[in-house]
Amino acid sequence: MCQHLYIVPTSPVLIVLVCTFLHRLLYQLCSLYSFRIQCVPVSIRKVKRYGNTGIIAGEDPNTYFKILVEFVIFQPSAGSQVTARVERISTSHIGLLVHDWFNASVHRSKTEPLHSQVAVGDTVLVEITKTNVARRMISLESKLISIL
Repeated sequence: MCQHLYIVPTSPVLIVLVCTFLHRLLYQLCSLYSFRIQCVPVSIRKVKRYGNTGIIAGEDPNTYFKILVEFVIFQPSAGSQVTARVERISTSHIGLLVHDWFNASVHRSKTEPLHSQVAVGDTVLVEITKTNVARRMISLESKLISIL
């Protein structure tokens, strides 16, 4: 879990539908890496708005609301172990899917003893060695620990 405070601008047109607007805006943050909170929000657990009124700043027509959001997060780090499903096997690497959502790969040089025993659809235990973020999408480099 991760809690984070946001100040969200809302157009006067959407002021009546502020709850719907906030949820729609927050769900757009899910599944993409957030540099601000250094993790991937997977889903929203709770949204709390501070007060019933917003703030109007200067000449800006928007109303700003302070909200506290509690996210369920995925925050992989080097050395952590996760289970994954084998999606693709090539001569150079094994392509994996972690939690049916995140891409991971195991390079052949790191899995030599177990590489020939792995089949598409197998569930495996891997240790994360490196995380990469490109265009707010996260991918994991890992090494194979065992076949489950």
